[in-house]
Amino acid sequence: LVTLTHSDCSSKTYGPTSENGAVFVEDDDPVQVSSAGGATVYATFVAPSHDPPITRVEDDAVSCP
Repeated sequence: LVTLTHSDCSSKTYGPTSENGAVFVEDDDPVQVSSAGGATVYATFVAPSHDPPITRVEDDAVSCP
Protein backbone atom coordinates (compact mmCIF):
# COMPACT_ATOMS: atom_id res chain seq x y z
CA LEU A 1 0.00 0.00 0.00
CA VAL A 2 1.11 3.57 -0.67
CA THR A 3 -0.17 6.72 1.02
CA LEU A 4 -0.37 10.02 -0.85
CA THR A 5 -0.17 13.08 1.40
CA HIS A 6 -1.29 16.31 -0.29
CA SER A 7 -0.08 19.86 0.38
CA ASP A 8 -3.16 20.50 2.57
CA CYS A 9 -2.07 17.49 4.72
CA SER A 10 -5.01 15.33 3.61
CA SER A 11 -4.08 11.80 2.58
CA LYS A 12 -5.42 8.71 0.81
CA THR A 13 -4.06 5.18 0.70
CA TYR A 14 -3.94 3.17 -2.55
CA GLY A 15 -3.10 -0.45 -3.30
CA PRO A 16 -4.58 -3.82 -4.25
CA THR A 17 -6.55 -4.09 -0.99
CA SER A 18 -7.48 -0.39 -0.64
CA GLU A 19 -11.05 0.84 -1.03
CA ASN A 20 -9.55 3.74 -3.07
CA GLY A 21 -8.21 1.30 -5.68
CA ALA A 22 -4.72 0.38 -6.80
CA VAL A 23 -4.09 3.32 -9.17
CA PHE A 24 -3.67 7.04 -8.52
CA VAL A 25 -3.13 10.04 -10.79
CA GLU A 26 -1.35 13.20 -9.70
CA ASP A 27 -2.50 16.68 -10.63
CA ASP A 28 -0.95 20.13 -10.02
CA ASP A 29 -1.09 19.69 -6.23
CA PRO A 30 2.26 18.58 -4.76
CA VAL A 31 2.11 15.17 -3.04
CA GLN A 32 4.41 12.95 -1.04
CA VAL A 33 4.10 9.21 -1.62
CA SER A 34 5.14 6.90 1.20
CA SER A 35 4.87 3.23 2.09
CA ALA A 36 5.49 1.70 5.51
CA GLY A 37 5.86 -1.80 4.07
CA GLY A 38 7.71 -1.01 0.87
CA ALA A 39 6.15 -0.73 -2.56
CA THR A 40 7.03 -0.60 -6.24
CA VAL A 41 5.54 2.37 -8.07
CA TYR A 42 5.64 2.68 -11.86
CA ALA A 43 5.44 6.28 -13.08
CA THR A 44 4.96 7.92 -16.47
CA PHE A 45 5.82 11.58 -16.88
CA VAL A 46 4.24 13.47 -19.76
CA ALA A 47 5.97 16.81 -20.35
CA PRO A 48 4.63 19.54 -22.59
CA SER A 49 6.82 20.91 -25.36
CA HIS A 50 8.31 24.17 -24.11
CA ASP A 51 11.12 26.42 -25.27
CA PRO A 52 13.31 26.71 -23.24
CA PRO A 53 12.71 23.27 -21.69
CA ILE A 54 11.11 23.32 -18.23
CA THR A 55 10.66 19.92 -16.59
CA ARG A 56 10.70 20.75 -12.87
CA VAL A 57 9.27 23.54 -10.74
CA GLU A 58 10.26 23.68 -7.08
CA ASP A 59 7.41 24.15 -4.61
CA ASP A 60 7.80 25.43 -1.07
CA ALA A 61 8.13 22.63 1.48
CA VAL A 62 4.98 21.78 3.50
CA SER A 63 5.19 20.44 7.04
CA CYS A 64 2.22 18.31 8.09
CA PRO A 65 1.61 17.42 11.74
